[in-house]
Amino acid sequence: MPDLDDQIRSALDTANESDPDVYSNELSTFRQATSVMRGRNRWIVTMVMVVTFVFTAFFFWSVYKFFNTTDLQQSIAWGFGGTLSFLATGSLKLWFWMQMDKYSVLREIKRLELQVALLVQKH
Repeated sequence: MPDLDDQIRSALDTANESDPDVYSNELSTFRQATSVMRGRNRWIVTMVMVVTFVFTAFFFWSVYKFFNTTDLQQSIAWGFGGTLSFLATGSLKLWFWMQMDKYSVLREIKRLELQVALLVQKH
């Protein structure tokens, strides 16, 4: 087993010497976001983006109403609604970022599979 590990290390070292910039070709954040929107579940991503926009608009409306109302019960209701919409927006954004991370990890796994296939062909 150590012999195989040594072979892999030496192959990676020679690959890194020939292309020292091999790990710097990651996608930008904008390209990662658009790749999520082009994926297999683009209708879910689109729905989440629309719902996130609605929750964000409701959050700003709730904050506006919270500061412009004089009744205590209405203030509590608008504050509660604003808090819930803020949490929902944050949760949906977190889900979206996790999808971006998933696509990034899948891209790296495919890159590793390609490197392993090239190593197998070489030896």
